[in-house]
Amino acid sequence: MRTERFFKDPNLPFAELRHSRASTAAFKPHMHQTLSIGAVEAGEVLYTVSGQEARLATGALAVVNPEAVHTCNPATEAGRSYYMLHLDADWCFQVQQSIWSVDRFMAVEKCLIFIAAFLPQFVDPMRPLGLQFLCIVPTFLAITFAEIIPILAGDLYAGWHATAGGH
Repeated sequence: MRTERFFKDPNLPFAELRHSRASTAAFKPHMHQTLSIGAVEAGEVLYTVSGQEARLATGALAVVNPEAVHTCNPATEAGRSYYMLHLDADWCFQVQQSIWSVDRFMAVEKCLIFIAAFLPQFVDPMRPLGLQFLCIVPTFLAITFAEIIPILAGDLYAGWHATAGGH
């Protein structure tokens, strides 16, 4: 039986979690104002994000930057079950700004990230996936944001090098 559940806590106004079970719903291309992180719980999903298409299996994660046009549709008539965490882009920017002193939101370098080989090592399918997802996602975000550090370091070095006159 298809179910849709939403979780929003007033103590976490920057986050909303959606859980869809046995969903066969197909979505037209759309976008969100949030950084969206999806986890496939069961079945297969066809994702298209910014022109990149992929078939995601159980245990895969997908990251969609704010305002990136995407679709998320079942790969088969059997449907799929998934979690989707939406994080407020302004909140994400504040986190980035507090860590790296950036002046704008730094998008995830690769709009679509697959961890199908990585994630199953840390997920126990016999326990509630929602709680596991809430623990894994912050870790995943930290790792994802860390990929921005070399870019920022290069920008800082270039700025310092230009100011120092090449010396």
